[in-house]
Amino acid sequence: METPMTEKERKALQKKLIKSLKAQMSHLSVDLQQILADDLVTALQNRLTVFTALQARQTTDTYLESINHLYIPQQKQP
Repeated sequence: METPMTEKERKALQKKLIKSLKAQMSHLSVDLQQILADDLVTALQNRLTVFTALQARQTTDTYLESINHLYIPQQKQP
Protein backbone atom coordinates (compact mmCIF):
# COMPACT_ATOMS: atom_id res chain seq x y z
CA MET A 1 0.00 0.00 0.00
CA GLU A 2 1.17 3.48 -0.76
CA THR A 3 0.26 4.84 2.67
CA PRO A 4 0.21 2.43 5.58
CA MET A 5 -2.94 2.14 7.64
CA THR A 6 -2.73 4.00 10.94
CA GLU A 7 -3.37 2.15 14.18
CA LYS A 8 -6.62 4.09 14.58
CA GLU A 9 -7.78 3.10 11.09
CA ARG A 10 -6.77 -0.51 11.74
CA LYS A 11 -8.78 -0.66 14.99
CA ALA A 12 -11.80 0.93 13.29
CA LEU A 13 -11.68 -1.64 10.50
CA GLN A 14 -11.36 -4.47 13.02
CA LYS A 15 -14.49 -3.21 14.83
CA LYS A 16 -16.38 -3.02 11.53
CA LEU A 17 -15.37 -6.57 10.67
CA ILE A 18 -16.47 -7.88 14.06
CA LYS A 19 -19.79 -6.05 13.69
CA SER A 20 -20.30 -7.25 10.10
CA LEU A 21 -19.45 -10.86 10.92
CA LYS A 22 -21.20 -10.94 14.29
CA ALA A 23 -23.43 -13.92 13.44
CA GLN A 24 -20.52 -15.95 12.09
CA MET A 25 -18.19 -15.05 14.97
CA SER A 26 -20.70 -15.19 17.84
CA HIS A 27 -19.53 -18.62 18.98
CA LEU A 28 -15.97 -17.33 19.43
CA SER A 29 -14.68 -15.67 22.56
CA VAL A 30 -14.06 -11.92 22.43
CA ASP A 31 -10.31 -12.56 22.38
CA LEU A 32 -10.60 -14.91 19.41
CA GLN A 33 -12.89 -12.47 17.60
CA GLN A 34 -10.26 -9.76 17.99
CA ILE A 35 -7.50 -12.10 16.82
CA LEU A 36 -9.54 -13.10 13.77
CA ALA A 37 -10.38 -9.48 12.93
CA ASP A 38 -6.69 -8.54 13.25
CA ASP A 39 -5.74 -11.43 10.96
CA LEU A 40 -8.35 -10.36 8.40
CA VAL A 41 -7.07 -6.78 8.39
CA THR A 42 -3.50 -8.02 7.99
CA ALA A 43 -4.56 -10.29 5.12
CA LEU A 44 -6.34 -7.36 3.45
CA GLN A 45 -3.29 -5.11 3.80
CA ASN A 46 -1.05 -7.82 2.35
CA ARG A 47 -3.41 -8.44 -0.57
CA LEU A 48 -3.61 -4.71 -1.32
CA THR A 49 0.18 -4.49 -1.30
CA VAL A 50 0.47 -7.37 -3.76
CA PHE A 51 -2.27 -6.07 -6.07
CA THR A 52 -0.83 -2.54 -6.01
CA ALA A 53 2.59 -3.86 -6.98
CA LEU A 54 1.08 -6.11 -9.65
CA GLN A 55 -0.92 -3.25 -11.15
CA ALA A 56 2.13 -0.98 -11.14
CA ARG A 57 4.13 -3.70 -12.87
CA GLN A 58 1.41 -4.25 -15.49
CA THR A 59 1.14 -0.53 -16.11
CA THR A 60 4.91 -0.27 -16.52
CA ASP A 61 5.04 -3.31 -18.81
CA THR A 62 2.21 -1.93 -20.96
CA TYR A 63 3.97 1.42 -21.21
CA LEU A 64 7.27 -0.22 -22.13
CA GLU A 65 5.58 -2.32 -24.79
CA SER A 66 3.95 0.79 -26.25
CA ILE A 67 7.28 2.61 -26.65
CA ASN A 68 9.40 -0.44 -27.37
CA HIS A 69 9.45 0.27 -31.12
CA LEU A 70 11.16 3.60 -30.46
CA TYR A 71 14.23 1.96 -28.98
CA ILE A 72 14.60 -1.32 -30.85
CA PRO A 73 15.97 -0.92 -34.37
CA GLN A 74 13.59 -2.17 -37.01
CA GLN A 75 14.86 -4.78 -39.42
CA LYS A 76 15.03 -3.54 -42.97
CA GLN A 77 12.96 -5.32 -45.54
CA PRO A 78 15.06 -6.89 -48.38
